[in-house]
Amino acid sequence: MEQDRRRATAMTCAEMVYMVQILEKHDYDGRKVVYQHANTRKDGILTKIVEGLNSRFRVLRTKDQLRKRWSDLKLREREQLNIIHRIIKKKQIKKARALAKRNRRQPSGDSAIDLTDSTADAPAEVAEVAQVTEGFLGGNQEDITEEPHSSSQDTLPISDVEVAVSTHYQTKLRSCIESLQCAKEAILLLQEQITGLIEEMENDTA
Repeated sequence: MEQDRRRATAMTCAEMVYMVQILEKHDYDGRKVVYQHANTRKDGILTKIVEGLNSRFRVLRTKDQLRKRWSDLKLREREQLNIIHRIIKKKQIKKARALAKRNRRQPSGDSAIDLTDSTADAPAEVAEVAQVTEGFLGGNQEDITEEPHSSSQDTLPISDVEVAVSTHYQTKLRSCIESLQCAKEAILLLQEQITGLIEEMENDTA
């Protein structure tokens, strides 16, 4: 166990956002209700996170790693936890707006959305990539977006290797985007702290 812990890589910001989101959604610490079989319940939540991290980010984490990371965030890394909370809140706001917008466009009584719900977030993720990278590329995303071509290659079946490669890069891209968001939130938090310190200094010297 100790050897596994030494070899474990540090969790990325994207992983921590995913972990915290599930822990707080399912009331892992039991702050809202006193649960029966609390330890068994906690173990089940951690199992869900381990499986989710493996599926979403292609990483293998142990439950002990998750417990330690959660404890560190609460006790010693409050600023990092605040950044994660800000990211989660923005994601929730964005998701609510996207859902409201989709509902306004969806005709009443049409159940087609249920069939495509699993892929409904894909355009939003592409838009998020465009928004994040636009400032670094110095141009409009539309300038580098190609129109779909109609060719015989479009009808060719996609091999398992191509699917695996595509999934690999999507996973890496998602992780990079969320890590960039963490960095942006950290900068905003530091700016707020600097502004507060300047105001306190001006009040003390006034």
